[in-house]
Amino acid sequence: MSRSGIALGCLLLVAAGCSNLSTEVPEAFDLSGDWIISDSDSDSDAQVERSDRARRRGYGPDMGFDPAALPMIDARAMIIEQDSTSMGIAYQDGTYRDVSWGERDLRLADVSAGWDGPDLVIETEGVSYEMVERYQLSSDGHLRVEIRLDPARGERINVVNIYRRR
Repeated sequence: MSRSGIALGCLLLVAAGCSNLSTEVPEAFDLSGDWIISDSDSDSDAQVERSDRARRRGYGPDMGFDPAALPMIDARAMIIEQDSTSMGIAYQDGTYRDVSWGERDLRLADVSAGWDGPDLVIETEGVSYEMVERYQLSSDGHLRVEIRLDPARGERINVVNIYRRR
C-alpha cells in the first residue's frame, strides 16, 4: 500500500472518532438548579464500592487516573448553571467544573460536549481513561446521569444516578 493510501486510511480513522454531537441546546433542556441524589433510584452504592476497588488495584494520581478525582462519579449533590454555550457544575465536595459545548483540548484530556437527540453527552478521552456521561431530563423533572468509565487498565465502571431538584 502506498504512503498516500496509508495516510488516507489514518485520516478516515481519525474522522470516524470525531464527535457528531450538536452544540445547539434543545429548547426545553435546562439543567440549571440545585440537584440532590435520589438514593432509592440510583446505583451509587455499587459505584462507590467499585471505585474503592479500583483504587486498591493501583489507580492513583501518579498514574494519571484516580477515580476520586472525577467528582461526577459519586456526586451526592450539585448546583448547575447553564446557558447557551456552556454549563458550570459545583459539586458537594467544592470541586467546580466548566463544560463548554463543542470540542476542547484540555491539558490532560480531550472533551466533546453536545446533544445526541434530547440528551446532553460529554465524551472525555483522558491520558489513561475514556469516559462518557449522558444527562437526560425526564418528563417528571428528574435528572438521570449515566456514566461509563473505561480505564486503560482495569474494569469498566458504570454508574446511573438519578437526581431531583431541591
